[in-house]
Amino acid sequence: MNINNCQKSNMSFILVIFILLVLIVQCFPSMDSLNSQNEGMSGIVDYQGFDIINNSSYELKWVSSVGTRRPFPTPTDILAARDGFQHFELPIVPNEVIQSTQSYYSPFFLTLAKFRLNCVSLSSRPLPSISNIILPLQLTYNLSTSRTQLIILDASR
Repeated sequence: MNINNCQKSNMSFILVIFILLVLIVQCFPSMDSLNSQNEGMSGIVDYQGFDIINNSSYELKWVSSVGTRRPFPTPTDILAARDGFQHFELPIVPNEVIQSTQSYYSPFFLTLAKFRLNCVSLSSRPLPSISNIILPLQLTYNLSTSRTQLIILDASR
């Protein structure tokens, strides 16, 4: 009877070790998942720059960035009034449409200031643009001819 208990004890020990090994192995990512995470970065051929200039008399606070890719660098928290400047860059990835919507808040407004940065590279040359510009009634904007520079102004100007 003692030998049988010893065999059961060894078998239980081996089973516990096997279960722990399975759990530990599942905690680490597989090489396939690591490779798929890096694939998105491998297609980048260049970066497209966008400039946001705040010439209004209202300070704007950055709230969020939502889209297919986050812009680089991460926006500063404050886009200062009168000559506040923010530069964004989006990756250029062949045969992809990269978009990133930026949202800003000001305590003077009841709505957010929002705009979308676009980098469409379905041809040999990327087509950058700033679109879907939504501003509070107190603000207006000018968009450069290259569509990569947004200048925010007071509506009364």
